[in-house]
Amino acid sequence: MMPEQCQADMEQAIDDFVTLSKDETRDPPPDSAKRRQIIEGARTVFLAQGFDRASMDEIARAAGVSKGTLYVYFDNKQRLFEDLIIEDRREQAEQIVKIDFADPDIRAMLTRFGVSLAERMQLPQTIALTRIVIAASAHIPEIGRTLYSAGPGYGIRYISSYFDAKCAEGRLSMSDTHLAAAQFIELCMCQILKPLLFNVSGPAPRERIETVVASAVDMILSVYSPK
Repeated sequence: MMPEQCQADMEQAIDDFVTLSKDETRDPPPDSAKRRQIIEGARTVFLAQGFDRASMDEIARAAGVSKGTLYVYFDNKQRLFEDLIIEDRREQAEQIVKIDFADPDIRAMLTRFGVSLAERMQLPQTIALTRIVIAASAHIPEIGRTLYSAGPGYGIRYISSYFDAKCAEGRLSMSDTHLAAAQFIELCMCQILKPLLFNVSGPAPRERIETVVASAVDMILSVYSPK
């Protein structure tokens, strides 16, 4: 794949978020202020009560809409929660540093991306929603698949496209860019994400994130630079 095509694919990927986990036979109402109002009301209820305890009645009250209006936009609680997850991850992706194919410094580019990713992943709302999804996915696997596709899965595809381009240029040597991308993301989250998820520690300071990401970049370049 040519670098220009990889760049185009990566830019398109963020827009593709809005179609994740949608039933293509369903004709949803267009995005609107009312839909945003409902999602924000749902966010408040889900964060306070979790998925199982939240009810559509409570969500309607929090959003300031009638229950009938709520069902015009969302068929059920699961669909609403999945749309909230997709929206949250789409907004997060838009705020993370974008990969610049024109930047000749792979180390610097991966470092900027890794630091930005780690900072976003440890935001309180991100951690809270992730915990809710983990709990709900035990009996509703589709919810877990939605988060994975819109979160870690998207990140892996995003970095994999960059690695594809750098391999095509001869700057990196990878037999499996998808695996290498997953390794890079996991390394950037090392001792940052899991302690937060399990409530072992608070958010890592910027200096710690920079140290972890620098080590992650060192490992990736050590293994995958052309010999």
